[in-house]
Amino acid sequence: MLASISLTAQHLPIDYETLWRLARLRPHEPWWYDGGYRLLDHLLDSAKLDASGTKHLLPQILLGANFGLNPKLTLSIDGAINTLAHYNQLDGLWLGYECQLTYQPSTEAKLMIRSSNNYALSSEKFYTENHLLYYLGTGVDAMFLLSGGYTSRETSFLTPTEQMADRYPGLIGANSPLRHYHKPYLSWRAKIQFFSYMRFSIMGVYEQRNPYLYLPDLRKHQALLLETDLTFDLSGANSSHRYFYDHPIIRPSGYEGIEIGLRLRKAYGDRANTTKANPFSRYLMGELNLRSALSLSPTQWLDLSLTWGGFFSSGYMSDADRRYFPIMGFVGRRHFSSTWVTMPETFSSDSFWVTTGLNYSAANLLFGKRQGYTRFVDEALHLRTAHTRRGHYLEAGYSVGLGEFCRFGVFAGTDFVSDIPRLSASVSIPLLFLLSTWSERE
Repeated sequence: MLASISLTAQHLPIDYETLWRLARLRPHEPWWYDGGYRLLDHLLDSAKLDASGTKHLLPQILLGANFGLNPKLTLSIDGAINTLAHYNQLDGLWLGYECQLTYQPSTEAKLMIRSSNNYALSSEKFYTENHLLYYLGTGVDAMFLLSGGYTSRETSFLTPTEQMADRYPGLIGANSPLRHYHKPYLSWRAKIQFFSYMRFSIMGVYEQRNPYLYLPDLRKHQALLLETDLTFDLSGANSSHRYFYDHPIIRPSGYEGIEIGLRLRKAYGDRANTTKANPFSRYLMGELNLRSALSLSPTQWLDLSLTWGGFFSSGYMSDADRRYFPIMGFVGRRHFSSTWVTMPETFSSDSFWVTTGLNYSAANLLFGKRQGYTRFVDEALHLRTAHTRRGHYLEAGYSVGLGEFCRFGVFAGTDFVSDIPRLSASVSIPLLFLLSTWSERE
């Protein structure tokens, strides 16, 4: 790929370094036309027989492998990279292993059984996650997902495309960083792209939340939720031609304009059920999201975000019902541009919240000033704030990497209460969305 670009660039009215920069903007669709995914394809292809007939097993050991049991049935197993499953302050590092069995009778339907077993080193607990998921859809314009299982983690799911493209800011459904409950659940979700500028998503979730430890603020309870998301992309242009690729760039959310999103969540319960042994959570939550992305020059990028939300009425609410924010430990799959690194997992809101985010990306902040580095790495400055009735938080950081596929960053944060700021280094590898769930490729 490098050779083909260097040979062709001389025929274009654009310099070599700018060309590299244009080829590594935020993730585009379809995946397989972007360099990060070409890297993945190369790694997977290297596991096949080479010209001498020798099979390279190292990529399969590191990244996992798919085994076609028959034309419609596939067994997927994790690689060594995915054994570092999770980290939080209470449990410490999770060591885990995941496997998945996929039955795909047609291009529109897919049934998956996913099982993950994890051991937490600090709390010495075993966590078992088992999911049954059924996808039905017609490409990316419409999709229906029905899932159920037993887990201590997420019960609402986005597709890998939505995760990579950062389609929905914040955490959807009842998802949170907490791992205090083990819960049987049943959920469904439908999404549809009405027009190029409007998309709609609706989901329902039922959870039976059983605490691992019965403490005064942790009690057995239930949640029955309905959540809707409506997004309008009022950008001036959402795609443009890109050299060397058959498909155009799909621009970031709000490119040269603004993206407006409205989220409503209703938890159905009885106001008088707070004294019951197994009550239902009850509340109404609303959230407004504004995002914009500006191309200042071929080597400078600025994206902004603003979120305002609150609980407008409530009955019984547990700690799992509060509004949490997406966070990431030392290694994670989320994007630095929309994820907190130093924020405590328990930072949340049960009344109102306002968050802001600013990310400035450029090619010549530090490494880019050295000859030759600009074409390989890009750098970014990050600044975000969160304001709630329970407290405030500010975080700033610097990151360097290859677009949004792999980045290393250092961050500092403060809650304006402690005299000592929280410092952290982190590695963001959104490419792991494919390495750990690559059998879900759309």
